[in-house]
Amino acid sequence: MWKSFSAWLAVLSQQPIALASVHAPSQADVVERAGTLDAVHEVIQLARAQKTHHEKANGISTARKVIQRARKQRGQAKRGDLPPAQDASTADPLAPMLVPIKPLTKPYEIEQARHDYMVARQREQQIAMFRKMRSIRVLRKKQDDERQRGEFESHREQAHARNKLPQNGKVAIVVRGQAFRGAGQFAKGCNSTTAPHQFAQARSMVKQVIRPLQKFGNTVSLFMAESSGPCPLVKNLTQVYNANGTVEVFAYTGQPVANQGDALRLAMKTFETDSPIPASGYALVIVTRHDIFWKIPVDLWMPTKNFQHFNFYSKCEPKAPISDCVNDIVWTMPGNMTLGFVESLYTKNCFSFDICKKASGCHGHGCKKAMLNLTKSAESFLTTWHPYKTVRELNSPLLDIQGFVDSE
Repeated sequence: MWKSFSAWLAVLSQQPIALASVHAPSQADVVERAGTLDAVHEVIQLARAQKTHHEKANGISTARKVIQRARKQRGQAKRGDLPPAQDASTADPLAPMLVPIKPLTKPYEIEQARHDYMVARQREQQIAMFRKMRSIRVLRKKQDDERQRGEFESHREQAHARNKLPQNGKVAIVVRGQAFRGAGQFAKGCNSTTAPHQFAQARSMVKQVIRPLQKFGNTVSLFMAESSGPCPLVKNLTQVYNANGTVEVFAYTGQPVANQGDALRLAMKTFETDSPIPASGYALVIVTRHDIFWKIPVDLWMPTKNFQHFNFYSKCEPKAPISDCVNDIVWTMPGNMTLGFVESLYTKNCFSFDICKKASGCHGHGCKKAMLNLTKSAESFLTTWHPYKTVRELNSPLLDIQGFVDSE
């Protein structure tokens, strides 16, 4: 468009002399040139009228329409659609040149029009470059997503080959302690104000533990013992665990218990009495607590050995006061090791009656030696991560403790 615009301006300065000195132009020639000169004048007038870059960019489109209109007038002249011309003997030969045409624009107006056009053109180029850069960013993001997806699938394959998660078997999940607890180490359970928080934790277990296990063809049963006393909210909690009707849930809520040791033994007793098959019939048993928020699918976990061993969750913080301290929030084991696990709950320094006389001293951080001896398993941890100050730090890669459970 700019080349033709420049040509028009160049011809315009000499056009009248050339037409007057050679011969009297025909009617079609006059209409054609007049339409072209009007178009040039309108282009310049439009360019001068623009106030913003946006209007100048739109002015290009408007100018094109003006030129199209001039070309349409030229076509009408060639077809003879215009009024008939005067007789050649009586008409003034220079009369066609006296057609009212607006005077030629001044040089500074031409420069202003050229400047405005170049600004609009530059704006178009910037928009085109922006769109190109945006398309490049979208392409790079797509490539990054594909790369991350490939790495994720590679990690999943490595995890499956290493963790030996059971397939087409039976899995039992035993949940211990007080549910619906408030904040604080000695907060009471069955608090209705904490229900949304507790339901969110239960849904995280369904998403990150139960669903991945079912994806591998496993049948999942959940055994829950709520130890704060008769709690009517437990019924709603069982509905969250069995939202799609594929999980068999056994729940107990009765008399309150005194400490964590009694709560854990109550949960294992519920598992023993309510399970339709012996504990040894389960390919995997997971013992955990109510106040856990699960973050990573269980099929992506990479224990230091595999799920066919007895697994503690992690080691304690480096400066823990207990020798061979282990994190006691989650244990996993094959079903044939559950008997040894229950026996360890009565040994010294492992949820025993002696250390559970005080609620603050009742824990399982010293259970490592007794549990490994009675389950006859090699040492294994679900993660190589360990806390730096306390086991309740919220930076664990697999799960977080959201709340405190002392009298579970």
